[in-house]
Amino acid sequence: MHPKKYFYNNATTKISKNKETFTYMAPTEEKIKSMQTAARGKATHNSTSTWTNALETFRKDIGLPGKIDDVNSKEELERQLVLFFVSCKQQNGAEYSVQSIKSARFAIARHINTYSKIRPQEITNKNIYSELYNAITGKIKLLTD
Repeated sequence: MHPKKYFYNNATTKISKNKETFTYMAPTEEKIKSMQTAARGKATHNSTSTWTNALETFRKDIGLPGKIDDVNSKEELERQLVLFFVSCKQQNGAEYSVQSIKSARFAIARHINTYSKIRPQEITNKNIYSELYNAITGKIKLLTD
């Protein structure tokens, strides 16, 4: 007599001689993406989207080609991010709040670490991206004075 097989999602359970054995099966790409997406809250997604759109608008306005995802060197990525953070303003021309600048930094880091051709990049690491760190820190200092 052949053992019975029961299929649950991406796994099988076999029953033979009153013993169950579990066999793993690799998850699909769709299942992996679904799990990863569930880990991010809606507010995090919205923040990442908002700041990525602001960065892409800035890049387009100053004539940079392609998207930030297409930048293929750490040096060029840092240069473009420094330009953005030094220049960024609200749509009405007012400066962003300190909290907004900090949120932008982490939102853009999330985007780069998900979509960039040169991912992962630790743009929040002051030892690796020192020029970016100094530009953001300088802007925050000017905003708080």
